[in-house]
Amino acid sequence: MRTLLLSSIAVVLLIQGCTVGPDYRAPAYSIKKSWPDSEDATTQHAAVTATDDKSLDLWWNGFDDPKINSLVDRAVKQNLHLAQARERVMQARAASAVAASGQYPSANLDGTYDYYHRAGPLAPAIPGDYQWYQTGFDASWELDVFGGVRRNVESATADYQASVESSRDVRLSLIAEVVRDYVDLRTVQRRLELARANLAYQEKTLSITRERFSAGVVGDLDVYRAESLVGGTRATLPVLADRCTTDIRLLSVLLALDPDALAAELTKQGPIPSATAHVHAGIPGELLRRRPDIRAAERRLAAANARIGLATANLYPRFSLLGGIGQLDIQSDHFFDWSRHYAAIGPEMSWDIFDAGKTNAQIQSAQAATHAALANYQQTILIALAEVENAMTALDSEHTRHSDLANVVIADQKAVARATEFYVQGITDFTTVLDAERSLAASQDALAVSSQVIDVATISLCKALGGGWENK
Repeated sequence: MRTLLLSSIAVVLLIQGCTVGPDYRAPAYSIKKSWPDSEDATTQHAAVTATDDKSLDLWWNGFDDPKINSLVDRAVKQNLHLAQARERVMQARAASAVAASGQYPSANLDGTYDYYHRAGPLAPAIPGDYQWYQTGFDASWELDVFGGVRRNVESATADYQASVESSRDVRLSLIAEVVRDYVDLRTVQRRLELARANLAYQEKTLSITRERFSAGVVGDLDVYRAESLVGGTRATLPVLADRCTTDIRLLSVLLALDPDALAAELTKQGPIPSATAHVHAGIPGELLRRRPDIRAAERRLAAANARIGLATANLYPRFSLLGGIGQLDIQSDHFFDWSRHYAAIGPEMSWDIFDAGKTNAQIQSAQAATHAALANYQQTILIALAEVENAMTALDSEHTRHSDLANVVIADQKAVARATEFYVQGITDFTTVLDAERSLAASQDALAVSSQVIDVATISLCKALGGGWENK
């Protein structure tokens, strides 16, 4: 009997290691070797691997703005969305540990004590009271013959890794949002400053126009036009001021603070940040290593693939080794008497030989989920490529536009000065002055907005390249 038991165990252990279901390999993806407008536009095959690239780690330092650095540091420590993402990582890690525990034996210790008192009709026949003691130690170990446990561990591990990448993606998005909102705040503050300066200049022109009207040099139409321009400019001030307040409140919430907590710190105007360092885009294939959303999608694909094997393992029998030792007695002083103890060990097999097609349906469901995860992975890569190319295009074109707008502002400033001079001398009419002042206000505002567009495109490019998630 003992020989048969040992032989059975040996056979089970020999075949252990067979793992059903498809083995996972990170899918290769055909991707361009270089970005548009470069000399080499052929394709390469890339797969997700680890990287030590730190070139975009602290990209926001490129704006050379201490306030940005301070806001980002506080947001990473305090933001509640990021805190939730971190807790999801801890949850996934615990789930992975639970799955891993299935690879090892389990044991439990139990004991009971009962007191029996004889009473009633049976008392004469079975007289007396007695006590019942029971204690035992049981152990079991599922032998992972067909790899179901290993596939479960593989799936849980990949899910945990995906949660880590998702947390990094939340961090990346958070940093980009903080910098973007800060840039918007400084831009609106600059536009508000320009609007107030133009309003002061227009009010001065209105005063001159009224004096000329009082002197009978010009008609009331010039006064009405000057008043209209002043009123229109003044009407923009509360809108811009409200937007400043909104940006400050958005930043406060990102830092998990009360909405007005940063008002004292940020209300005073500061310059519009400007990136001082060139963003190195690298090669497209690096996105698969840099972007946490791509890495998360790849890990979800790995988890889905492992669940095919987990479902397939249910087609086969399960083998376990069971054992236990214990004692049953009516006297406590026999507890250490080994002649009254029992011990047992032996294999166990269970097999669902008929389940009305449930297991096959579970396999098909897991296969469909894997195909969907693969499509999501491919779609994530395509979106990433498009985001990088769009950001690069926007950045290049806006730099050209910004240079042109700077020249326009210089020209408009000269035009306003000359038109006002000629108007006072009576050489030109008031329409020329109004047109010059409107053009100057518009070009100055457009130049400020263009600076913001350059910053936003830079932020978008750094985010699209996967910068800012590797630093802890």
